[in-house]
Amino acid sequence: MILDFELFFYEPYLLLGNFFNGILFLLVMKVLLCVDIHNDDNSLAVLREKSREVEFVICAGDMSLWGSGLKRTLEAMNSWGKKVFVLHGNHEDEEDTRFICDKFDNLVFFHKDIVTFNDLNIIGFGGGGFALQDKVFERFVHGLDIKDFSRSILVTHGPPFETCLDEVQKNVHVGCESYKKFILKNKPAVAISGHIHETSGVVCNLDNIVLINPGPEGVILEI
Repeated sequence: MILDFELFFYEPYLLLGNFFNGILFLLVMKVLLCVDIHNDDNSLAVLREKSREVEFVICAGDMSLWGSGLKRTLEAMNSWGKKVFVLHGNHEDEEDTRFICDKFDNLVFFHKDIVTFNDLNIIGFGGGGFALQDKVFERFVHGLDIKDFSRSILVTHGPPFETCLDEVQKNVHVGCESYKKFILKNKPAVAISGHIHETSGVVCNLDNIVLINPGPEGVILEI
């Protein structure tokens, strides 16, 4: 699936169009987003096909099943021949994920880091998914040297609190307040997360910020 909204550049701003059909846009590149693969062969096959259409891939964690199949899944992702930016989820150890990614040419581990493309900042923060507040995340983003967050995409494994992405059942929310506070204060163009399987594939709008759980079969973001 290709999301029916577009991010497009119009100097000096990164603009986010209406995320329904029928808007005018200038296509710069396509990015494949995915999360919560959990060592699943069917998901990997779908993602491999979608990866042919894109310039690079972002994976927001939980490639494995409690660590099982992590190297196998990352090796498969490396074989797609596209640069894949990887976070660990709650199913992976941070250092194990970093160590394996460093062995492959196409994998980049970007936890607590920023990837920049065409003045678009992609901010990565992996792990977690269970805490209402995350002081490590708060310290990380406090030190970011970014003047204009509207030209940014936030990628976390866990979702922001009380949004469309963290509702496990009606009116029961389990996300992170720290993530939501950052999103509302700094207003990145897009916030990507996973962890909550019940919201896989959900796309919604929070104060004109697009929230996405791309799920294990992924979605393509047009930038």
